[in-house]
Amino acid sequence: MSAMKKLLFLSISLSLAFAAQAVSFTINNVIYTVKDDGVSVEVDDQTNALSGNLVIPSSVSYSGKDYAVTSIYSYAFSEYTDLTSVTIPSSIKSISDGAFYYCSGLTSVTLPASVQYIRESAFSGCTALSSITIPDGVQSIENYAFQGCTSLASFSFPSSLVSIEYDAFKNTAWYDNQPDGLVYAGNVLYIYKGTMPDNTSIEIQEGTKGIAGEAFYGCDGLVSVTVPQGVVAIGDEAFRDCGNLISASFPDGVTWMGDYIFDACNNLPSVVLPTGISFLDNCFFRSCYDLTSVTIPQGVVWIGEYAFEDCYYLPKVIIPSSVNLIKRSAFVDCSSLKEVHSQNATPPTVEAYGFYNIDDNCTLYVPIGSKAAYQSATGWSDFATIVEEEVNGIPSLTSGLSIYTDKDAIVVKGAAAGEMISVYAATGIQLLTLVADGEELRIPLPLGALYFVKVGGSVVKVVL
Repeated sequence: MSAMKKLLFLSISLSLAFAAQAVSFTINNVIYTVKDDGVSVEVDDQTNALSGNLVIPSSVSYSGKDYAVTSIYSYAFSEYTDLTSVTIPSSIKSISDGAFYYCSGLTSVTLPASVQYIRESAFSGCTALSSITIPDGVQSIENYAFQGCTSLASFSFPSSLVSIEYDAFKNTAWYDNQPDGLVYAGNVLYIYKGTMPDNTSIEIQEGTKGIAGEAFYGCDGLVSVTVPQGVVAIGDEAFRDCGNLISASFPDGVTWMGDYIFDACNNLPSVVLPTGISFLDNCFFRSCYDLTSVTIPQGVVWIGEYAFEDCYYLPKVIIPSSVNLIKRSAFVDCSSLKEVHSQNATPPTVEAYGFYNIDDNCTLYVPIGSKAAYQSATGWSDFATIVEEEVNGIPSLTSGLSIYTDKDAIVVKGAAAGEMISVYAATGIQLLTLVADGEELRIPLPLGALYFVKVGGSVVKVVL
């Protein structure tokens, strides 16, 4: 047997072995698939004819065993145009991508209080749906979630809602009926509707918890924006292409800012970022040509791809000690960059082209005692001049706090009661958030992976 045939045989064998492990069954014409945990099922992609009223149960029984129904497969019921009503059980926490996409006959949806997330395009194109109550507990509504629901004239927005992504309500009767100007969806600033007048300064209203994705996208009239205390999330591209924006201020309570936040804000001279964020996401300041000063807060774990691309006039950047990763092309074409201060004694990982095409004479400043490590580290060794300096203000772990691994878990010991503990994957995805109770906390996680653990203002990189 040739090597190619052996490889093909192995691939087919593995696929068949995997398929053999997936158990699917049908109850009341709805297809379910047993999940890897062996005790729960997912409502699978549907192939059977379904119409009328659909009630998804919280549990089902098959071959003498009970299974909890915990999720709905992406696009499971898409284009089932004869469905008229859907009831979701309290065992489900998320309405998955496109779950009811273009169910054009759907007139009624009952969502349980357990739902926290309504994913991308979940109800897009449900043209007969005229109203929906979004239950208290929903935190996030993703892009296109209700786009094209042309009859949808009213929403009930819960106080728990903090994040809405772009075009979530595009082409709905609710949005079309809104007057020009700032449009709020409950406590989230959804969008500026219409053409913004020149030289507009915006003070977002008190009580706002989030700013939606693309809220001010392309608002050339915007020159300044003030974000109040209480805002915790700012969606992707919120201020993208605001070509005349020169001032933006944020409270430290903001904990999440998406990607492309200031992309192409080419007149923005300086920004002080909130201390609560953990990531500087992809294309964050891309093409901010006039950016000359930016404060990256301690606590930021990584700097995203193309985050500062084409920031031609940025002369200096201070990278705090919490940063462990600088992604691909983060500072590409920052041609005036003459000083880089990296405050981490352990050189952060630098992906390809991290500092490509910066000033040839750029000097790298590093903590005392770490020069040799930087001289041998990928991405840092390209700097011709590396100078050691005293670094002040680098936080150490709070006295009595320790973070370490034990077998298949990360152990956090000594965190104060009420302190927030967040765990992130190496990709920057937040895996979980816990509240310390003052006792030793053991967090089981998959082995063989890199994690970032944030406790208060301290960030620790852990390999499990």
